[in-house]
Amino acid sequence: MYRTKDISKYLCQGDIILDYKNEDLLYYEPKESYKGIIIISYTCDLEWKKLNFISVCPIYSLEHIINHLIEKLRKGCSESKNKNKCIKGVIINFLKDEIFNYKNSYYFLLKINDIIKKPLVGDLQQISNISFIYYDELLKLRNLSLENPWIEKLGYMVGENFNKVAVDILEESEIEDIINNNCNPILDKILKDEEKD
Repeated sequence: MYRTKDISKYLCQGDIILDYKNEDLLYYEPKESYKGIIIISYTCDLEWKKLNFISVCPIYSLEHIINHLIEKLRKGCSESKNKNKCIKGVIINFLKDEIFNYKNSYYFLLKINDIIKKPLVGDLQQISNISFIYYDELLKLRNLSLENPWIEKLGYMVGENFNKVAVDILEESEIEDIINNNCNPILDKILKDEEKD
């Protein structure tokens, strides 16, 4: 999914910069929520350096995304006898069906590797722009670059939101591992804390 060697000498669509904070970036969430950014401007535009701005989307932890989904689901599960079980079931199904298999056009899952220790999610609903004057800084800070066909998948998600690109989807065992080791503990902790209140 990623390249760390032989990365282009230019910024490219799909470049990942972790822990990036910039005062010129329009923040939709508290700055501490951000885990980084994904460059989503087209590579050809970045190479020709004919842009005034570089388009990016924020990267969040899976926990942050789950918290937002919980907030959206509270009303929908309010009639359920076991509200927390309802919320957890809906979220797990959404994560499995939409995010982990790249079917949702707004969330781009970044898989775990040597640099990314927990699942991260690019949120394409919150596209922002950084002045092109930061190009060289972004190039120096780049941690990873997406490989093919992940770059193409991101490009289609950004440009069309409905085009399909065939990528290797997560194996069922990978999905279960993320759910059991990441999603369930997050959901259990959040929902348990709320039961105390």
